[in-house]
Amino acid sequence: MEMIVQRLSLRDRIRTGLACKSWNSVCMRGHIRGAPEAPWLVLPQDPNCNYLSFTNLADGKVHKLKLPKPIHGSRFYGSSRGWLIMIQEKRLNSKMFLFNPVSGALRQLPPLWTIPSFKKFVETEWVLCGTGFFFRHIVLSTSDINDSECIVAAIFDNLKVLVMCRPGDKTWSGFQVLDENEHHYQLLFSSTGKLYSLAISNIKSELIQPRTIKFGDVEVELILVYDNEEQNGIDFEYHNDYKISLNGVYESFLFESTNSEVLVIHQIRDVFEIRTSMDDEDDEELELEGGNHQDDDEEEHNMQEESDDELEEGNTDYNDHEYFRTSGFKVYKIDPETGDFLKEQSLGDQMLFLSSHGSFSLRASDFMELDRNNIYFATKGIDSFNVHKQFTTREIGTFCLDNERVKRSFPSVQESMGSRMSWFTPCLG
Repeated sequence: MEMIVQRLSLRDRIRTGLACKSWNSVCMRGHIRGAPEAPWLVLPQDPNCNYLSFTNLADGKVHKLKLPKPIHGSRFYGSSRGWLIMIQEKRLNSKMFLFNPVSGALRQLPPLWTIPSFKKFVETEWVLCGTGFFFRHIVLSTSDINDSECIVAAIFDNLKVLVMCRPGDKTWSGFQVLDENEHHYQLLFSSTGKLYSLAISNIKSELIQPRTIKFGDVEVELILVYDNEEQNGIDFEYHNDYKISLNGVYESFLFESTNSEVLVIHQIRDVFEIRTSMDDEDDEELELEGGNHQDDDEEEHNMQEESDDELEEGNTDYNDHEYFRTSGFKVYKIDPETGDFLKEQSLGDQMLFLSSHGSFSLRASDFMELDRNNIYFATKGIDSFNVHKQFTTREIGTFCLDNERVKRSFPSVQESMGSRMSWFTPCLG
């Protein structure tokens, strides 16, 4: 396997076009003054693009970062501990890289074809969205990928197999630790070295189950976290071409707090189902402008409720396109002694940065420009696997636990079926 390690000086990076001036001026500022750098949001990327776009929370501007030549045309698939995960799509010869945009380090991970199910996936499902359907989540145990103890863990394909490697390995190692009716959903490497997996099961009564995985010459402590089903009261509203299920679904996320506690976050969402009578073009161009009953006090909503008789007379069939609107969050702490989920009313001097492909917590007192007790979220507003064109999402905003309100102060972004966005915290690596 070809191994690429690239480290360039800041001057060389500017000269070769690896980083633009605006990126360096913003990204290096925090490291020069010794203060932590404010998080960045990696925006959805066009396929075969040679640069990435970032929104910086410190200045609210969008900066562009040119990718190094070895990964030109690669797709962004997430971030972990200051590293961007990039995949160069070449069907069976697809390659995965770790890229640190601050230090310029670039490291190739084992080929995807060493994962047994990848060949079958390429033969049967590649045309749908390339590796977008194969790749779920990836985490690093440490930001120092040259550390002999560094482990990369990932969930691929059918969500049932956990795979791991060390930077420098030639193959991925797979582990089957779940029952037939279960699947992995998200991973977390804690600061203690334990690997947590958020697992979904309909029959487990115990919420926490420890396992031990033999990986090479070490034993990795795996903690399976079976999510506690959220019981929400669902109300329905009808508005023009939508049936709206208020608090209809939730999505779960794993976090480690700044106090080294493991948290489970539930993102509560309203569900918009679109009737088949809606014009296809309008369907794909839809932008949900918040519409959230918790957005702003002065915002008024004109949800005209239809009677049951009117609905029976009209076309009440709905297609498969479901749009989601965040209505709130619930925070639970895992009790290390009992394994119970304890509801938290406040994050204290913390902020959570939540996205499907890169999440972390930070101390609010380290950042003058950001607010404590807030969840900064960036998630998709649609089941993008059902939509084959670009769509607009406004599911980027903040949730304040003090007043339990959602604010969408970020601009809309254009996403496509295979695109990803993720929070990213710069580090020198």
